[in-house]
Amino acid sequence: MLLESIISITSLSVGIFLCVILIYLLHQYKNEKGSTFFLMLIISILVWAAAFMFEMIVSSENLMMLFAKIQYIGVSFVPVAWFSFCSIYAGKFDNIVRGRLFYLLTIIPILTIILVFTNESHGLIWSKIDFSNIGVFKMLTPIHGTWFWIHTTYSYLLIATGSLLIIWKSLSISSTHIKRSILLISAVVLPWVANMVYLLKMTGFDYTVLTSVASISLLFLGVYGYKLVNVIPIARNIVIEGLDDAVVVLDENYRVVDMNPSAERLLEVSTDKAIGLGASQVFDRCPEIIRLYKSKKSEKRSICIKEKNGVNKYYAVKASPLYDKSKRVLGKLIVIRDITEIKQTENELKEKIEELERYKKVTVGRELKMIELKKQIEEFQRKLSGGDDVPVF
Repeated sequence: MLLESIISITSLSVGIFLCVILIYLLHQYKNEKGSTFFLMLIISILVWAAAFMFEMIVSSENLMMLFAKIQYIGVSFVPVAWFSFCSIYAGKFDNIVRGRLFYLLTIIPILTIILVFTNESHGLIWSKIDFSNIGVFKMLTPIHGTWFWIHTTYSYLLIATGSLLIIWKSLSISSTHIKRSILLISAVVLPWVANMVYLLKMTGFDYTVLTSVASISLLFLGVYGYKLVNVIPIARNIVIEGLDDAVVVLDENYRVVDMNPSAERLLEVSTDKAIGLGASQVFDRCPEIIRLYKSKKSEKRSICIKEKNGVNKYYAVKASPLYDKSKRVLGKLIVIRDITEIKQTENELKEKIEELERYKKVTVGRELKMIELKKQIEEFQRKLSGGDDVPVF
């Protein structure tokens, strides 16, 4: 039991430390879409974990109650933050979380926090409060009241909806994004599975916050390792895997969000490696494209790229802005079409036309000379015929 207690406190301490690091990292991406709700999620978990740790280590029952109540500040907002982030990530219900309707999502969490801190007056959160020794710790083991179950149902509904949005999005995106989706789902679902086990009385110890440590670690990996926040999918449904044209999607900061296999072959880089990189790095072989996608309006241009074997390849490039429902620019869609055969045909036709022009000049010149010669012959004949009238001496 002592070893389990030490592991619990150590895990929570590590989790809190990771939360602080995450908050620092996310602050650097404060202007990214979805980062506000992602930050809200981390702060909520931080408050939850810190309050739970202090509840474990204090000996006073009054302080235990205080920290148990503080936990609900974090617990209540985790589902809202999760659902909001998932909505923006998947591009569904994002009009709700971006506008005033978002505040409707916070009504139950705010009421829950108020009821938690006034529980002594009504018992809607904890109908009966008791303390039990679990290992070396004295822990709060209450009987939950009516509003607790309302809050729990609402929280599970938001968590489940957010997870389904991520799963739905994963069905139409590349393997790179599926890994991120699984990472996100695991990160937030793990604590709630542990919480369900606790609520069903399958264990006397609430492992919810301890599993949050694993959750925090996954989130840390997502942000620091996979650059999760700054690669939120923008237009995957536009990118058709089997399209012959190379298609690259950029975010508003000109970072690669996605690309199809044709783009991988053309740019000689895999999607896994390209995502999150600046477009100037990916298009380093094509400086003309860099100038093109930085234009604020839709632009198109023909470019020539010299292959490693020395052969010139020609491409038609079109860069178009991507807009959301409110006409705000989300990024750029770059479509690159191989027009080498068309260009070669054009060059062949041009050569044929030039050859015909030269032939025409030669032919016309010869015809003019024949006409001039004919005129001279006619003039000579006229003079000869006119000579018959000249008197002979």
